[in-house]
Amino acid sequence: MLDWKSYIKILICDDAPQFKDITPLLELCWIHEGRHYKKLNPLIASNQAKVDFFLKNFWGYYRKLLGIFFKNQGKTHWSQS
Repeated sequence: MLDWKSYIKILICDDAPQFKDITPLLELCWIHEGRHYKKLNPLIASNQAKVDFFLKNFWGYYRKLLGIFFKNQGKTHWSQS
């Protein structure tokens, strides 16, 4: 019987504890970084503007990637089916 762990070397996921020690290498999905930036609440207006600008571009890039993915899948939007 083959052990699937001997074939899967890298797991890309979020930082949830249930994914630890499944594979030798654990890589974090970049999209989960966005939630850390959403928590920032700078007191200085210029810093808040920088965070807002970053988040707008971050999620805009994500939406563009989703659009490309769905276009390539022949879909117009996300669905669970």
